[in-house]
Amino acid sequence: MNFIKMPKNKKLYLSILSIILIMLNIPFSLAKTSHFYKLNLNYQNGTISLRSIEVKPLMKVEKQIYGDYSAEIVSFNNTILNTTYFDFPLEIYFDTIDETTGEINGGGIKILNQAGIVLFLPYYENAKEINIYDKNLDNVLTVDASDLSKTKFSYC
Repeated sequence: MNFIKMPKNKKLYLSILSIILIMLNIPFSLAKTSHFYKLNLNYQNGTISLRSIEVKPLMKVEKQIYGDYSAEIVSFNNTILNTTYFDFPLEIYFDTIDETTGEINGGGIKILNQAGIVLFLPYYENAKEINIYDKNLDNVLTVDASDLSKTKFSYC
């Protein structure tokens, strides 16, 4: 049983179908692309430094490590646009193995004094800076984001 009758002119049918499919895709092609900041941060003996910052189109973003540090995005009129919590992976848990039996016979935690992370933050067109705070809420790093902003005037 055929529910859809094919018109006699298959080219006309395919043309109409193509136009309908194109029309359905127009909203997706006109959609505004979202972006995010990609910050490469380094931690060494309590000091946090910026290795790089860039703006990238939104794609699948890896899961953040939530923790005691925070990144605060601030606008040109000093409004806090976003706060994100993160941490540096400074602890490595390990097991020791008895080489003769192959069984775990101990383990522990190794504390690192340096680590690097890639921090993903939402992009704001009116961001002036990104402030990084440590566990004590002391500002340990300010990253200038104004060159990556689309506008340099304040929003209401």
